[in-house]
Parts: sequence; structure tokens; C-alpha cells
Amino acid sequence: MMLSNNHTLESVNSEVLKFIRLFQSNPFRYLYESDIQCELFSRLREAIPGALTVVGEGRPHNEYSISVVNTEYLSRIDIACLDVEKSAHHAPRNHKGFDMHLYDIPVYTGIEIKYRKLGDRFGLDSCLSDLKKLQDLNIPHPVVLGFIQSESDVEAFFSNLPESIECAKTSLDAPITTINIVSPKCRWDVIVKP
Repeated sequence: MMLSNNHTLESVNSEVLKFIRLFQSNPFRYLYESDIQCELFSRLREAIPGALTVVGEGRPHNEYSISVVNTEYLSRIDIACLDVEKSAHHAPRNHKGFDMHLYDIPVYTGIEIKYRKLGDRFGLDSCLSDLKKLQDLNIPHPVVLGFIQSESDVEAFFSNLPESIECAKTSLDAPITTINIVSPKCRWDVIVKP
């Protein structure tokens, strides 16, 4: 399979949409955010199975085979899909005698996950903070996925929205956007107005 950033975006969209349906069919299958992260990571690794070849300086290898999809990468991005095109030109960096540039290859798609499980109190503001994190890291395709376990928490999750935020219910099959919120019964796109 030929690796490309376009294939990465298509795979992210496809796998997230499949996962949304799975989540909605049984949100209590996922007790913690890490459960969601783990399953979505596994699905993306399977959909994007290729590896990038990254040149090293012999500390300890001259060449590395790196997965495109990683977790807790760079500044602890929940799921990071590395930039296939820029990885070949990523300059080696040595730190304390080791090839450390493996840990800062540019990210093409960064996915942050928030999960409001039973008893949690946070709202949409936590998703907005995650978007800012991804934007501050200059991720070309940031994706924030907010999941709400119980439909009874939806109103509180969306309370106290700033005027610059617009939330619109959307179809389950609509392509994912920058901020996507999912409850057991609905899906919303969140738009940050300038």
C-alpha cells in the first residue's frame, strides 16, 4: 500500500465514523477515555498499517521503521498520524547520544479525545482547550472528538457557550470536522467563529 497524507485523512474519517456508530450502540462499553483512545488507535493502526522509513545517525540505528499512527506523541497528542511527506525530510537530531528526532516528526493529523463519563462535570470548554493545544502545535488537520456517555449530560455539556461558538446537529454520515461531539443519540459539529 502506498502511504500518503490523503490516505491518512480518508482513513481517519472512515474509522472515526465507524467508531461513532459503535459508541452510540453501547456507550457503556467504554468506561474511560483511555478505552476510546485504545480502540480508535487500534482501528487506525489497522487502517494505516504502513511504516515510515526515517534516517538515523547510527545512535543506535542508521534507519528506523516508524508507524504512521502513534499515541501520546509529541506533546502527548492522544492519537497522532505522522506527516508521510515531511517525515522523509525530517532532520536527524541527537540528544545525549541518541537519535531523538524519531519523537518529533511532524504530525499531519492530531486527534484529541474527551469523554464525559458518568459523574464528570466538564463541558465543551475542555474540547476548545484541546483544539487550542493542537493549533498551538501547528497540526495541519486537528480533530477533537468529544464523547458524552449519558444523554442526560448533553445540556450541561453545552451550557455557558461563548457567542463565538456555534453547535449544529449533523448526520452520523457527515464527514468529521475539527470539533465533533457525540452522545448516545446525536452528533454535533462545533464551529468556532472568528
